[in-house]
Amino acid sequence: MPLPTEKHNFPLEELIALCQYVDMVCIYCGKDTKVINSRLQKKANSVWRRRLCVKCGGIFTTTEIFQDDNSLMLSSGDKSVVPFIRERFYLSIYDSCRHRESAVTDARHLTNTIINKLVSRHKGATIYSSDLKEMTRRTLSNFDKAAATHYRAYFMSND
Repeated sequence: MPLPTEKHNFPLEELIALCQYVDMVCIYCGKDTKVINSRLQKKANSVWRRRLCVKCGGIFTTTEIFQDDNSLMLSSGDKSVVPFIRERFYLSIYDSCRHRESAVTDARHLTNTIINKLVSRHKGATIYSSDLKEMTRRTLSNFDKAAATHYRAYFMSND
């Protein structure tokens, strides 16, 4: 199956707003619930919701998280669009941070930070390769100059 070449927009805030209407059942009795309070958590890229069971009156809280697995696309300068592979991106960050004792943890947190920044910035399902590289370079520069230099040398050299 050929990959889509047109730009697709799936605004995260719109998607999150629609999710409150997804059937959520009560954790106590299994009947329908309704949302009585909802708050966007921008830093965590999630939504906190307070739910009320229409049958038993039970109240509980849910946290809904946007999962980028298989939902983000990466667009390069030649207009080709391919699926964004989080693990590949994580490995590039890890490779740049491997001189640090906490490279695994640092790479995981940096990956989450960069992806959250890009998703909130673009408000869509397409991330541009140039934006990804620049955001990564900037974030790494603020975090660790040696990691930023390594990333720039090995992953931005073809720009």
